[in-house]
Amino acid sequence: MFCFLLVKPPRIPGQISELSRCNTSPISQCAAFHLRLFLISNRSHSVNRANQYRRVTIDFFQLTEQLTLQAEQAARATEQTARATEQVTGRSRWIAMEQETESVKREISKEIATVQALTWEVDRLSHMVLAFEVSVNGEMEVAVEEADMTAWLLMWLLLKFNGIKAEGKCRVQ
Repeated sequence: MFCFLLVKPPRIPGQISELSRCNTSPISQCAAFHLRLFLISNRSHSVNRANQYRRVTIDFFQLTEQLTLQAEQAARATEQTARATEQVTGRSRWIAMEQETESVKREISKEIATVQALTWEVDRLSHMVLAFEVSVNGEMEVAVEEADMTAWLLMWLLLKFNGIKAEGKCRVQ
């Protein structure tokens, strides 16, 4: 892309030249601003100052391409860093939490099944104990071994409940 600029030489040698743009695109304005800072013309004393203009053809393509590439590369680098950080932190936490919850769910489901089975056994044995109590209060004869066996099974199941509770406390600690 070529842009034509009119460079008016300064009245005093060593001054910065004045530029007038031929096209008004933002890219050429940016490049013209940079050129205004760096173009210093050496005017010859033999040329008439009033109507002296030099036509300068400047290849802005390289200048604008470099500026836009640098800006795009910086934007891409920032974007890639943000994406990488987001993927590493966000997804790794999510995976770790997912694995943790899955293992906890499995353990809880196993323990819930165990507690339900023990609850059913305790309920059955407590009904047997109530039946023994009713029969003893009704002055019926009950075999001692049967009462002892029921009491022993009930105590054994209650100890299992305590074992589950103790295991849970140990895991927490």
